[in-house]
Amino acid sequence: MGKAQVQMDGVKQPRLSPAGLHGNFSNITVIPRDEKSAIVTFDMDWSGAWRHDVNHSALWVFFKVRLDGTSEWKPVRLVADKVMNPTGYGQETGVKLDVLVPDGDDGNYGAFVRLADHGMGTVKATGMTAIWDLTTMPEIKKDTRIALKVYGLRMVYVAEGSFYLGTGGDETYAFYQYPPEKKQAAEKERIGGSNATMVVREAMESTADFPPYRVTNSTAIPTGKQLGKLWARGAEPEDGGEIPATFPNGYKAFYMMDRPIPQAAFAYFLCWLPPEMAERFMNGDGMQGPGGWFGRIYKTNDGTDNTYAFTHGRLKSRSTWWLSWEAGATFAAWTGLRPMTELEHEKALRGPRYPVVNEAAH
Repeated sequence: MGKAQVQMDGVKQPRLSPAGLHGNFSNITVIPRDEKSAIVTFDMDWSGAWRHDVNHSALWVFFKVRLDGTSEWKPVRLVADKVMNPTGYGQETGVKLDVLVPDGDDGNYGAFVRLADHGMGTVKATGMTAIWDLTTMPEIKKDTRIALKVYGLRMVYVAEGSFYLGTGGDETYAFYQYPPEKKQAAEKERIGGSNATMVVREAMESTADFPPYRVTNSTAIPTGKQLGKLWARGAEPEDGGEIPATFPNGYKAFYMMDRPIPQAAFAYFLCWLPPEMAERFMNGDGMQGPGGWFGRIYKTNDGTDNTYAFTHGRLKSRSTWWLSWEAGATFAAWTGLRPMTELEHEKALRGPRYPVVNEAAH
């Protein structure tokens, strides 16, 4: 792999432009750094960046590589000596940016790029650099020709802090802190006979007596039908276990996409999948919302294989309808990310404030 512009000659690419992805990337080059790594350099611009004291936006930047003569696009794994602004990552010109490379066994498949200081607007930067870990792809030699693509997804930062699970409402399988308030009161009064059972049943069916559970740290969360533990309406069986500290429970800071998977992005993603996998993720003759409002993803009939497109509905830039969990998780894996957990979802929607009963329905 010599010091040259990365060549795309002879590489079959989807006919779609990555309209549902974000950022524009150009002047992509790869040069050897040492025997184990290479420097990826590119220019980028990204609209809608912002940062203030508590929150900020970011662009998740990830890479795909294809060896000449092969058909598979593989993820590029990065290498970094630390998370924040690691050695070898930076820029030549443009507004000052921070680069964060996630670590751990599942990390290093991309980097979060954010404004280094308060501000908002369009980011333009040249000579952005990232370090490619070549040890993960021993098939690449010095004379190997490659095609390399750079993509971006807009993200938003959710700050570290305590939050509540559940609303005290009647949502199916909603979280709450055990036991419900009326049941606890009935147990304390020690009402005898069949009346005790009736009081408890009334309490379990009440919508306002399932207090939210407050997550106050990132340690393990005890679960089960014991005083003060996390439980859920209708949850069976009584497990008496815990959500381990290694599970993302939402307390620590995290990044999430700033919107659900756009139709354009999902159609583009389908174009890169093996045909049989892409077909599995389609719903009938097209993925579309009701009444023509939300656009449609469909397979084209122009004689080519593995080509997908989308059309806008009456409402523009909508998220993908009829998306299975498997399809969403595969899209996340393709981008180098993971699905957010239910706990992170509640944290992102509500932040630190106390819940409003049944608020998710509104």
